[in-house]
Amino acid sequence: MKVVWLASYPKSGNTFARMLLHDYLFGPAERSAVVGRRIPDIPVILAQKSKLPAMGDKAGIVKTHFCFSG
Repeated sequence: MKVVWLASYPKSGNTFARMLLHDYLFGPAERSAVVGRRIPDIPVILAQKSKLPAMGDKAGIVKTHFCFSG
């Protein structure tokens, strides 16, 4: 599965961008928790030891505030 990373500085509009992406890809969300399940934050995935939400043959979207490093 391909992964699309939505990376940004904290407090820079990441949540708003996720809401817009969710509306575009899946339609309006009734609650922000729905957005969090479909476009999760990487620390949540790691803490819950869960998998990325399946989006068929499309790429999964993951939010992060971590910087790229080795």
